[in-house]
Amino acid sequence: MKYLLITSLFLILLNGCSYKNAYTSFDMNETQQLIESNTQSSKIESNNSVNAIFTAIYLNNIYKDKKMQNDVFLVSLYIKEKINHYKFKVNGLSMKSMNIIDNKNIYFPLIKNENSWNKNYIVKFDNRFQDINLTLNINGVSSVALNYFRE
Repeated sequence: MKYLLITSLFLILLNGCSYKNAYTSFDMNETQQLIESNTQSSKIESNNSVNAIFTAIYLNNIYKDKKMQNDVFLVSLYIKEKINHYKFKVNGLSMKSMNIIDNKNIYFPLIKNENSWNKNYIVKFDNRFQDINLTLNINGVSSVALNYFRE
């Protein structure tokens, strides 16, 4: 009985030291894992209602071999009301460019929640920071910062 308890304890500890990550239980390739780990979402809320939702994918960490000159994000944006004046910022600095994309764009397949009410953009920023905090500003209200780290 004594040896059974010691052996069981040893096996439990040994199992705890095995290599597992968040994706071990899923059938995902390395690119899919990178997409999931570089995708984040945020909302802009006021008066207990959601005014906007956006999801951003940091493409630089996914396509490391391309050596992108800018920080590039694939952004899906839903705004409840028809507002045409909004800005994305990284660490408080304005974007370099923002281009709407359609289903023919090479990055479009990365979008998980494809629907007709979202607008999809490629947003570029000057490549200045190691720690990246992406925010959406609408009418002076900012979203919670999405934090990325350049790998």
